[in-house]
Amino acid sequence: MKPRLKISFSGGRTSALMAKLAKEKLSKQYELAFVFANTSLEDERTLQFVDRCNREWGLGVVWLEAVINPVFGQGTTHRVVTFETAARNGEVFEEMIKVYGIPNDHFEPCNRELKLNAMSSYMRSIGWVGYQTAVGIRMDERRRVNAANAAKQRIIYPLIDMWPLDKQDVATFWEDQPFDLGLEDHEGNCKTCWKKSDKKHFRLIAEQPESYDFNRRMEALYGWHGAPHYGNPSPDGQKRVFFRGRRSTDDMFAQARALGYKPMIPVREVRSHEARQFNLDLDVGGCGESCEAYAMEAA
Repeated sequence: MKPRLKISFSGGRTSALMAKLAKEKLSKQYELAFVFANTSLEDERTLQFVDRCNREWGLGVVWLEAVINPVFGQGTTHRVVTFETAARNGEVFEEMIKVYGIPNDHFEPCNRELKLNAMSSYMRSIGWVGYQTAVGIRMDERRRVNAANAAKQRIIYPLIDMWPLDKQDVATFWEDQPFDLGLEDHEGNCKTCWKKSDKKHFRLIAEQPESYDFNRRMEALYGWHGAPHYGNPSPDGQKRVFFRGRRSTDDMFAQARALGYKPMIPVREVRSHEARQFNLDLDVGGCGESCEAYAMEAA
């Protein structure tokens, strides 16, 4: 019996390339399972990209969504969906917030409940135990790897240890493909994630203010939800909000306006030195594509 390897497809360019290489190079060596966890806040272009990769390369991607138990701390399960039936309006994310509260830099239940636990539930449902998980982290992202935890969780990094690739290698690959993800670096898949830099948020607020409607609504409805021993309410008695420094969505909008942020100049229109500097000031980097479920910052 072949060893089993789960391919965690996050929906970004790097994990897509890893999935393609795994299909081509590891199918004889491993029994492979390709899984994608939809949080219901994915950019539509990400969903289209996962679907196109799946069809082009015959990956057999299983689309999953978390089923949140309404009792705090009781196990999250999963449901299998498709590109056509995947939730797109924050429904799954809202169910998580109702129980665990708003995620931020003090408490991050979204990755655990919406991705890790949903995938673990699915793998148990198909009888997989003792399998390894392949994660799309590149050579230039080694700082995101915690070797001790990776060994304990049976995580491997093919783009570091099998087929070493960096960000430029990935970009070069996609330049030659008939399709692409289509997201700018400052957008990323989870556009309004608190992990992004302020510059990225302020630019997105200028370009796509509607993207933050969900955050504002969640703060209004569920600011007091979640268990107190997980940081809610906050030590100073304030409602829980999304952004670093205990800033609300309205706080972020006020800062963006005060700083005079404007929409980014599309790359194809960048001509002058001034325009290039305008874009470089965005400080692209980090979450340029997607939030990798199994990424672990090194200690």
